[in-house]
Amino acid sequence: MASIESPTQRLDSSTSQTTPVGRSRYAFEMKSPGLVDLALLAAAGAAGTLARFGVSVLCDRPALRDVPLGTFLVNATGCLVFGIVLGSFPDRGPVSPQAKWLMLTGFLGAFTTFSAFSFEVGRALHQGHVLSAAFIIVANNIVGIGGFLVGWRLSGFLAPLRGPV
Repeated sequence: MASIESPTQRLDSSTSQTTPVGRSRYAFEMKSPGLVDLALLAAAGAAGTLARFGVSVLCDRPALRDVPLGTFLVNATGCLVFGIVLGSFPDRGPVSPQAKWLMLTGFLGAFTTFSAFSFEVGRALHQGHVLSAAFIIVANNIVGIGGFLVGWRLSGFLAPLRGPV
């Protein structure tokens, strides 16, 4: 039996049913997404992408070009909003599981992946899994930066294949 886990739910691929992971006050149930749910998720992702682009455009000033202020603002804002949404609307409440999923996975997932990374570390720390939190931090940074550097290096080898730009 294969299963896919998200921070708050487990999807059993053999039955397409979701069940909450643990009994955290942050867990929420959501039915398996249908086409409408996926379309809404895509729209939320598009809105998050446009918001990120807007912040980048606003921060693109000659005096700030050497400082990634747009990235910093997006990451800081995304983490703050993620925490507010997750903490303000536990289990049952005025916000449906679908709306919460769209905000966290759709909008904030496109706005910043750093908010998801921060949630994973924060959840591990909240559950007392300090070593897991440390592993998440170290592994994501080493693999992420290492992957970028390897890809950047490989692009130099691929440049002759592209021809003139």
